[in-house]
Amino acid sequence: MSASSSSPAPHWHEGLKLASYCPLCETRYQPAQARVVGNDGETHLLHMRCRKCANAVLALVLVNQAGMTSVGLVTDLTYDDVVRFRTAKRLSTDDVLQAHVWASSRAWNEALSAAPSPRAIAHRRPHVRSSRPAKAGKRPAKAGKRRA
Repeated sequence: MSASSSSPAPHWHEGLKLASYCPLCETRYQPAQARVVGNDGETHLLHMRCRKCANAVLALVLVNQAGMTSVGLVTDLTYDDVVRFRTAKRLSTDDVLQAHVWASSRAWNEALSAAPSPRAIAHRRPHVRSSRPAKAGKRPAKAGKRRA
């Protein structure tokens, strides 16, 4: 699939109708919101970001004489991320095996145990008290007790 500019090509706008709604919030996409990541003949890879919920969809749209079809994938990738990953070096089987060996190693366990836990990080945050005075007739709640 060759890379393409981010301007939409008119002949695939009909195919965009199949992927025209955000699958998460059901907001309608506008054809101008779709950016072409790449194309190969009748097949177009599009990136669309929802203007309402800001989630994105990668859609593979095929438009030919027989009709149109699309397959979408919800993603948190930006258009620039997709372009960068398309041009990045592909992972090999050796890369995956090397990651597995490292994740099974003592070095991985030591790195995990040396990292602070989320609870420890939360306790390091300074507690900020409100600078607003209490309303008349109300006393501040005591620490550790909740009002019903």
